Amino acid sequence: MNRTVFALPARSDYVTRAGLAITRVAEQFSGGANRLDDLVNLLDRRRGVVLSSGTTVPGRYESFDLGFSDPPLKLETVGINFKLEALNQRGQVLITFLTEVLREPSVVISEKTASRLAGHIIRGDAPVEEDQRTRRASVMSLVRDLVATFSANDDGLLGLFGAFAYDLVFQIEDLVQKRAREKDQRDIVLYVPDRLLAYDRATGRGVVLSYDFAWKGRSTEACRARPRTARISRRHGRASPITRPANIRPRSRPRARPLPAAISSKPCRDSSSPSPASVRRQKCSSVFASSTRRPTAR
Repeated sequence: MNRTVFALPARSDYVTRAGLAITRVAEQFSGGANRLDDLVNLLDRRRGVVLSSGTTVPGRYESFDLGFSDPPLKLETVGINFKLEALNQRGQVLITFLTEVLREPSVVISEKTASRLAGHIIRGDAPVEEDQRTRRASVMSLVRDLVATFSANDDGLLGLFGAFAYDLVFQIEDLVQKRAREKDQRDIVLYVPDRLLAYDRATGRGVVLSYDFAWKGRSTEACRARPRTARISRRHGRASPITRPANIRPRSRPRARPLPAAISSKPCRDSSSPSPASVRRQKCSSVFASSTRRPTAR
């Protein structure tokens, strides 16, 4: 994240490479950490994303928080199938835009409505050269096309935000799935926001970027109020059995040995988005415990 975001003009008008007209309004504020905390807590009930970095490395990483809720557009993929869905009336403007500008040859759109585009990817033959596997047609081809569609030199923040699942490896390697997946499992969930909150906890500065989109006479300005999207299904709030905390590292390299494959899950009763304060407390506890632990003899 570049802190030049705090120097953006109050209003900017620009056009993306695919011709989408965008109006961006920047609202600067200071000392408003509660805004970010409220956003994090909101994600228990509403769609959205919060990205947080507490590391500062000059020229590489910066301590920063970025997030949003109630996005107008969602991309979901399962295997080679995809759907682009408008989550409110503002998203319908973007669906109309994407219907006319998506140009990726491997993308086949089989369903078109005012609020939805659905289809599949034509994969083609696997490349002979190993280093070309990631360039084989896949759902990532659609993601690249969407990134290019929304890109503009005038804005380095607006884009697609979300999550990628481990099963995307099947888009690279022709592997045989031996275990059935649950019907509601998704490989990609990405959102295009129309409002972004950026906050620097170190300096207490923040900015809210609000976007309006226009395409061939249709504009999201006619839908000024950003309606709430549907509540998140708690079914997707389960903890992944193959996820482990990032701060836990093995003390020695384990020997390679075959292990039986298993897929297991259970309901997660805790909040899926703990507050930043609780996360910081957990980090402090982990650091204190590791610094006071006595070394063991080897």
